[in-house]
Formats: sequence, structure tokens, C-alpha cells
Amino acid sequence: MSKLIIIDSSISDINLINNFIKVDLNDTYDSLLLKIESLNISSFHYLNIVKGNDSLINNDILTVNNVENDDPNLTSWENIINFFNNIRLIYNINKININNNNLRNKDYNYIIRKLNQNSNIYTSNNDFSENLLLIDSRLNDINADSDSITNSLTYYTDYIIFNYFTDTFDTIYKDVVKNYKSIGLAQHNYFKTYYQFVNYQTPSMLFDVKNNYQRMSELHSLKNFLEGDLKFELTY
Repeated sequence: MSKLIIIDSSISDINLINNFIKVDLNDTYDSLLLKIESLNISSFHYLNIVKGNDSLINNDILTVNNVENDDPNLTSWENIINFFNNIRLIYNINKININNNNLRNKDYNYIIRKLNQNSNIYTSNNDFSENLLLIDSRLNDINADSDSITNSLTYYTDYIIFNYFTDTFDTIYKDVVKNYKSIGLAQHNYFKTYYQFVNYQTPSMLFDVKNNYQRMSELHSLKNFLEGDLKFELTY
């Protein structure tokens, strides 16, 4: 069974991909259906949507930032969801992957969870990721246009930006939707003599640790979070 990819025309190197249709500025969802039909393939096992902006069709703008607050029921996604449902039925598609690196992890996870409330067929590009980076929001240049932390990550690395002052282990865990092979932490301790992963955590003292390991005892809660909640096995 074949796979189909629908690609935003702003994506480069699309000619290297087989079984794709390109979305042009004047396209509609109906014209996309005709383009798919022109491939003369009766069924597709898998559909991948590769997007470079906040819409697939030029005049159909999707809410993709702060989605849980601004569009909790995905009202702006109604037309594209109807399009997905149509091609699912016509071509017996089993999986639909929405690939857009412009979406923040939190928004991605919320959108996929909402889409899967009635059918567990939607995935996102972070389903293929193997690594997770937890980023303290106090760091500089997290989302700058170039030379930033997020822009330097590989395709197979997801990230979660957490707020040191307001987040807890539980709120961070809500944004994690899968297990990872490796987990990293980007954080600055600002030359303190103690360490706190997040503000609510009891400080772990960092001086004379060699002679008094108990000063680090509060790091056990971070260890438990990584090994228990995130299912990541720490190595020493």
C-alpha cells in the first residue's frame, strides 16, 4: 500500500519525494482532492502533511499557537479536519501525520490529543523523535532566528520550555506524550551554592558534597521524575 505526502509549496527539495502533491497559493481542499485523484493510486496507508506556515490552504488559517487557550475545540481546524476525514474514507488511510516544526511542543501535543479524541490515527513529527531537551525559560536566545537553542536541535530532538518559577514536575510531565531514549537539561545555576530544578523544589546544597552526600539528597526528586515519570534510566 502506498504513502501520500501533501507538501506546502514553501518547502524546499520537494522533488526528492515520491507520491506527493504540492499545495499552491490558489488551491482549495477540493482541488487537492483532484490532485490526489490524478496520482491514480486507489489507497494510501499513510498521509504526511508537511507545512511551512499556519495553514495548508491559503485562506484557511489555523490556530497553532497557545491553542489550548485561544482555540480549545480546534474550531479553526474544522475545514481541514473535514478534508482529512474525506480522504481517509476515500483512500483507506490508517495514519495521518502533521509535520510542522513551527509548532511549539505544547501546542503540537494538545492538537494531536484533540484530533485523536474520536479516532486514534493522528500523529506528529515528534512521534519519530528519540531525544528530549528540557529548557529553562530563563536562558537567553531560546527561540532566536539563528544560533538559538531550539534552532540548533536535530530533527529527532523534541524540546519543552519550562518556567522555573511556576512549573512543577507534574505540569512539565503534562507536555510529555512519549518515552525517549535520551533526555537533556539546558539550565544555568547562576553561580548559586545550591541547586533547584524548579523553584518549588527544596534546594540541594552543592558545597562539600564529596564529604557529605546528603547535601544532594533533594536531587532524588529530580531523579525520580526522570526515571519514574519520564521512564528514562539514568546512568552514572
